[in-house]
Amino acid sequence: MGSEYGRYLRLDRLLALQQPVTGPEAGRRHDSEHFFIVVHQASELLLKQVLLDVHAAIGEMRGARVDWPLVREYVERAGALVATLRDVLRLFEHLPVDEFTAFRPGLGSASAAQSHQFASFLALMGVGEDPSPLTAALCSAAQREGTDSEDFARVVRSLGELASTVGEWQRGHIGVAERFIADAPGTGGTAGVAWLRRRQRPALPDLTRFSRPP
Repeated sequence: MGSEYGRYLRLDRLLALQQPVTGPEAGRRHDSEHFFIVVHQASELLLKQVLLDVHAAIGEMRGARVDWPLVREYVERAGALVATLRDVLRLFEHLPVDEFTAFRPGLGSASAAQSHQFASFLALMGVGEDPSPLTAALCSAAQREGTDSEDFARVVRSLGELASTVGEWQRGHIGVAERFIADAPGTGGTAGVAWLRRRQRPALPDLTRFSRPP
């Protein structure tokens, strides 16, 4: 059973993907870099599922007849995953700053800013100047089916909670960057914390049009 479990999850491949630049002979520094890699890889896996669920919610809202409870299921799962991503950032409290500083040169130009999944998710959430595909799909579905149902209202509330959690995640990311690099430039050639602050925008900024008065 254990062998089948490993084959189903491709554990041999997954567990071989952690390759610190620092050699094992470096001891604590190697272990710290391994920890750094594991946290980032775990975040990318969680984010992969977030993207799958958000795209599924959009696809359902673009259908001929919307199953609002199913949309809500996708949105709430995405929100729970983003909340986990937010909480994963707290793991970096267990990475000593001096150890990060020691292995950071080995990162070269590698940077979380290069994560295409992260960029794709922010675009889906309308973070920046572009309209959100999520709220665009919601608007299209609302025009076809109306906005009076409680199921629709629940989806709007779930989207609002997702947007709020994304904001918390962004602020947490900035806090981690401040702890480790302060005013230093980012490894990917960005301005570091200053770049992250400029990039931070409200998620789903056009969602308020669907809010009901109390």
